[in-house]
Amino acid sequence: MRSTIWEGHRTRANWRSWLAEFDRVLESGGRLALTLQTLGRACDEESPFSRWTLDEAKGQITAMGYRVLHADDITERDIEIGWRALDSELTRRCAEFTEARGPDWVAMAHAVFAREVERMRSGGWGNGRIVAAKLRG
Repeated sequence: MRSTIWEGHRTRANWRSWLAEFDRVLESGGRLALTLQTLGRACDEESPFSRWTLDEAKGQITAMGYRVLHADDITERDIEIGWRALDSELTRRCAEFTEARGPDWVAMAHAVFAREVERMRSGGWGNGRIVAAKLRG
C-alpha cells in the first residue's frame, strides 16, 4: 500500500503493534500520517492515551526506518477547533441540551471543557501530528 493514514490518538491498543502493522503493509516510499495525544511538558499521568512526548514518538518512527517529514504540536489548534468549538456549540444550543440532559449536565460539560483546555495549555497533555516516509521495503 502506497500510503497509510492513522487517526490514532483515541485508541488504547498497543501502539507498537499498530505501527508494526502499518509498516508491514506500507510500501517503500509510502507515507505514514498520524495524529496522537502526547505527553505534555508537565507529564500528565491522568491521561490514559498519552504514551510518548512528540519527540519520543518521532524517535519510535525513525527507529522503524522512516524519515520524519513533519512533526507538529497541534495542541493549540485542537483547543480552538476542538474544545473551544464544542463549548461554543454547547452555549449556542444550551436550551436544547438543558432540556435533553438537564442543567447540571450542561454546567458539568462546560467545566470539563474548561478543565481540559487548562490542562493542555499548562502542559498536562497535547496533540501531535507526524508525517513520515518509509525508507526501506
